[in-house]
Amino acid sequence: MNLNQLLAGSLGLLFTGLSSAAPLPLKNGDFGSFEGWSGERFDGTSPITGNELDDVAVDTDNNFRRDAAAGTGTAVNSSSYSTVDLFQNFTVPDAEGGSVWLSFDYGWSMTDSSSDLVSIILFDTTFFPLVDLVGPSNFPWITPVVAAESNSGSGSLSYDVTAYENQEVILSAFVDNGDFDTNIEPITGDSVTIGNITLNQVPAPPTAFLLLAGFPLILHWRVRNKG
Repeated sequence: MNLNQLLAGSLGLLFTGLSSAAPLPLKNGDFGSFEGWSGERFDGTSPITGNELDDVAVDTDNNFRRDAAAGTGTAVNSSSYSTVDLFQNFTVPDAEGGSVWLSFDYGWSMTDSSSDLVSIILFDTTFFPLVDLVGPSNFPWITPVVAAESNSGSGSLSYDVTAYENQEVILSAFVDNGDFDTNIEPITGDSVTIGNITLNQVPAPPTAFLLLAGFPLILHWRVRNKG
């Protein structure tokens, strides 16, 4: 199975039947707790939600982990669950005439990037990908902002999501174990990490500021034309 088929099949199962009745702001972007987050293991069972993700009796394979000190959450595959997803529904706030930026830290680890897959995607509630924030670059229909082509990587990203203001979206961190390795303790197999997530409203510059900024150009133009 190639990566195109893998992702297409996975997205067909992704978030089945999920949509919050009342959209909420982003919660626990620093993973102080798992409240607001959900985790899905593609075994046909219902997603694990909220603080159940911290319960080893529910998350029996420890597929969902958080590091409150680092402000991150991680989805890890296992021998029982090769495809794992950590996600949250939230509403992009009103830009109020300015802009809204989604910022976060990310990281991934794959044992074989030619067959494994990691992605961080912003979906709408019909599961259509709005922005492939981090992911493979060999899909003709979606181009990632950050290409996850090597076996490991990390960084920080800020992305302008103003186009989706007042819209309910789903932020997903997804990992698929294409080579079926089972080395997960410690995290040396396939995993994707996201954290320190913020939504920042950037106000539009005041009109007076814009006029003042353009004044030197107007003055230069007048002087030049007088000469």
